[in-house]
Amino acid sequence: MVFFSPHAKSQMVKRKISKIDVKSILGRCLVVNSEFVDYDERWTAQGRDADGRVIHVVVVAREQGLSIDVVTAIAK
Repeated sequence: MVFFSPHAKSQMVKRKISKIDVKSILGRCLVVNSEFVDYDERWTAQGRDADGRVIHVVVVAREQGLSIDVVTAIAK
C-alpha cells in the first residue's frame, strides 16, 4: 500500500504530480539517494511522469505493514 503524507499531497497539487504518476514511478524507479532522518531510512526514487518530466519521490518504507509512505514529490 502507498500512503501520502499531508505535505506530499499539498506539494503534489502545487507541482501538478498525480498519485497515478507517483505509483507508476515507484514501480519502475531508480533510487538516487538514501539517508536516515529521525530514525527512518528515506529513499529518493527518480522516474518520469506521463509528460516526460523527471520526478523525485521521497519515501519511507514500512516493513511491518508492507507499505510505503510518500513524504514528498518534486518535479525537476
